[in-house]
Amino acid sequence: MENDRGDIVDLYVPRKCSATNRIIKAKDHGSVQISIAKVDENGRAVAGENHVYALCGFVRAMGESDDAMNPINLALECIGVWVGHEKAHVIPELAASSIIHLEAFGLDLRRTCWSVA
Repeated sequence: MENDRGDIVDLYVPRKCSATNRIIKAKDHGSVQISIAKVDENGRAVAGENHVYALCGFVRAMGESDDAMNPINLALECIGVWVGHEKAHVIPELAASSIIHLEAFGLDLRRTCWSVA
């Protein structure tokens, strides 16, 4: 609910799961919210800017949290898949089964290479 100035005045605003778009209820104690820092072209974290993911307990109970985040990160270009010394073209449907590298953790991609089977 908004007031006349456009400010949100609700006491509780439910979150939605980033993977399933389900509403995360207040009693879902298995849910988590993860913030991953945005990085600049030098690989340094940008202060105050981050990607926020909410994952419901249903996804976590199945053990699919990492597979649920990979397509989202690929769409936002937060991760890259590397073959040898070249960045590989990634088909989003296959991204969940690929070996990935999170740029958000500040690792130097020019020196870190991952092979994709």
